[in-house]
Amino acid sequence: MITSTSCPCCRQPWPLAPSGKLPVWVLRQLAFDYVTRATALALDDIRGTGRQAELVEARALLVWIAKTFGRDSLSYPQIARWVGRDHTSVMHLWKKVIPRLLVDSPDFAGLCGGFRARAVRALAMPMEERSHAEA
Repeated sequence: MITSTSCPCCRQPWPLAPSGKLPVWVLRQLAFDYVTRATALALDDIRGTGRQAELVEARALLVWIAKTFGRDSLSYPQIARWVGRDHTSVMHLWKKVIPRLLVDSPDFAGLCGGFRARAVRALAMPMEERSHAEA
């Protein structure tokens, strides 16, 4: 089943996201694999101190994945540990940067759609196969 989510700043509906939830460990594994492959950046660089645009966009993609697919199960501090930042940086990404990227960057929106398709496939897998989810 599919349900809609809304933008954190304007509350307008965003593209549809799967209503099922992946276990957090599966979501984290899928997110890290997807973001590092899609952006061709190392996870250490994404989690590092760099402020280059491509690193910020990769972190924003991780935050979008965590908030969209983790739903209420992931807090800002938990997501911050994923991206190597504090919770206020994650809140800024979620409320200010991500809505702008979704509107202004077709590449970012395409990456979000690509992960959505991967998550739908992972949700369709039996639980015992999820640890071997397609990378």
